[in-house]
Amino acid sequence: MDSSSDQQPPYQPHGLARRMVVYILLFSSLITLLSTSFQLYMDYSHDVSQIHRRLREVETSHLQNIINNVWLTQMDSVRLEMDGILRLPDMHRVAIRLEDGQTIVMGHTGGENLLEQVYPLRTSFRNQEIYLGEFTVTASLQGVYERIRDKVLLILTSQAIKTFLVSLFMIWLFYTMVGRHLHILAEYTLGLRLNQLPDKPPLPYRQRPRDELGQLVQAVGEMVEHLSISYQQIQANNEAMEETIDQLKRTETALQQNQQRLQEEWNRAQAYLNLVAGIFVQLDREGRVELINPLGATLLGRPVQDIVGKSWLDHFVAIPSRPLLQKELEDLFNGSGSVADLDHEYGVVTSFGLQQEFLWNHRLILDGKGGVKGVISHGMDISERKKMEMALQASESRLRAIIDNSQAIIFVKDMHGYYQQVNKRFLSFFALPMEQVIGKSDYHLMPNEIANQVRKNDVKAMELGCYESEDQVYSAEGMVHTFLAMKFPLLTGEGRPYALCGIATDISEQKRVQWSLERELTINRTLVQLARLMITPAVSLQEIAQYLLEESLKLTNSKEGFVGDLDPASRGVRPLATTKGVRSEGQLLFGLDEQGHYPEPLGSSLNQKRPIFYYDFTTDKCLGLLSPCMGYWLTIPVLAGGLVRGQIALANPDHAYSPQDVKCMEMLTELFVLALEG
Repeated sequence: MDSSSDQQPPYQPHGLARRMVVYILLFSSLITLLSTSFQLYMDYSHDVSQIHRRLREVETSHLQNIINNVWLTQMDSVRLEMDGILRLPDMHRVAIRLEDGQTIVMGHTGGENLLEQVYPLRTSFRNQEIYLGEFTVTASLQGVYERIRDKVLLILTSQAIKTFLVSLFMIWLFYTMVGRHLHILAEYTLGLRLNQLPDKPPLPYRQRPRDELGQLVQAVGEMVEHLSISYQQIQANNEAMEETIDQLKRTETALQQNQQRLQEEWNRAQAYLNLVAGIFVQLDREGRVELINPLGATLLGRPVQDIVGKSWLDHFVAIPSRPLLQKELEDLFNGSGSVADLDHEYGVVTSFGLQQEFLWNHRLILDGKGGVKGVISHGMDISERKKMEMALQASESRLRAIIDNSQAIIFVKDMHGYYQQVNKRFLSFFALPMEQVIGKSDYHLMPNEIANQVRKNDVKAMELGCYESEDQVYSAEGMVHTFLAMKFPLLTGEGRPYALCGIATDISEQKRVQWSLERELTINRTLVQLARLMITPAVSLQEIAQYLLEESLKLTNSKEGFVGDLDPASRGVRPLATTKGVRSEGQLLFGLDEQGHYPEPLGSSLNQKRPIFYYDFTTDKCLGLLSPCMGYWLTIPVLAGGLVRGQIALANPDHAYSPQDVKCMEMLTELFVLALEG
């Protein structure tokens, strides 16, 4: 064996060194590929994110300038901005398409691997949003791909060379320092025989330094020496084997008894481990404290020695909770109760006389025969939680009072549009009880066309995060009310919407006032224009009448009508201006009957010299003026000094005329009288 230690062992083609190199090569190659892929991916992500950042910079830094220049038609400035954007890295093409069809394109055409971002060009003018066109920015990924291709070859080549050199060095190092020595030790151990062990085996490399191989050599030598000694002792030990077996049997019986006691202790220890916070107390069958944890003693404000041995009920449980807890403990120890009956809340009294609420959890302690020896209780302090619950209830009550006393309609819907909560103003508006609203949608409370529009506004609010809209809703009395509704989603702690909240204010009166002001402004403009026509020499009476008829139709939302004066000879009404649906016989619309009255119903306003409303004319009562006949009529006499000088008649099929319409027409007839007398 000594001579063999000086010989160089042969190289093992299937040894550990070869397998180590293979595994190193495979693992290094895998790591190289993964690290290269990750690096390339990070480079690619960084380059792409840079492109997206530049696109955002275009939106934040250039878009508003482009909108302003387009609005001011400064196309040279627009092209200068576009050229600046095109000079940014990886920019491929920029284009503007205006609303009038004009297009400006700069950069390259065609191409692959492109990212395109379209920005609408909008501006606000006099509180109205104006759409100017759209601005398109296109970025190319070709430069990103070229940079990645350049990196792939360099990284893979350098990593492959490094991996190959490291693997060669590892196989040489392993074989030189470990492999050949293990081979010699293996040959030595294969030659050992248990019944022919030498006293001092000639181990190889006996004088090696104290490295791992040296320790292995020494361990093998000591193992051989110990085996020799042990083999000699085996024969002597065989004689004592029978006695040892008997002793083991007696020991096994004792172990079984100890195991039962250990199991009981383990159950108790497991109960302790399950209760690690709050008050941890063990009671015997008499309710006396056998054990309490230091933290529990601290919460009670007393040292442990002042607690152990005292009655838990008499000294530490709050007085209101004592009778119930005492009965439950008695039932439990007598076998008529269960642990579940004891899981409840009750208070304890500290040394300062303060009462604190605890939530208690209990475990029974059993003896070896299944009887109850005592109980282990664990209490968690819930005083702060109780205070928070009371504060939360008070806060909810205040919030509910504010919501119910608000003049605005406040509601909460789920994601599908079904009401979850409404205030009293909502219920009074629809005249419905709460149970007929909760769980219902807008389609149950209002017509489908209004419900469809309300649902569209709800969806916009969920998409935009907040949306303001005007919704028209029918009240319980059948009146149409206009509401200005602010809607916004309610979010979970993770930021996900789970419901929609809305606050709607009735602006019907404001809308009515606004409409009245706009109508009055329109009437004033019409009066001014009519006055200008009257003082213009070149304007005829028929042109004034035609303008008067057109403005009357607009102001009253009418479809048909006429403006006429009286024929001096026959006193009949002759047409000065008519709509297409008005027919006349000869030169008159209608004249006087035999009694000297104008025929009903259109002549009523002339006979009575006041405005007249009509509704639901039959065809034979329309005097043949209209075909088909309109449903609603308004006739206004043109009076001068108490005498009839003409007539204005209006008709529409959709809605009745109002006193405001009459007032408007009377103002116009006052100027028309001047034109007739002109």
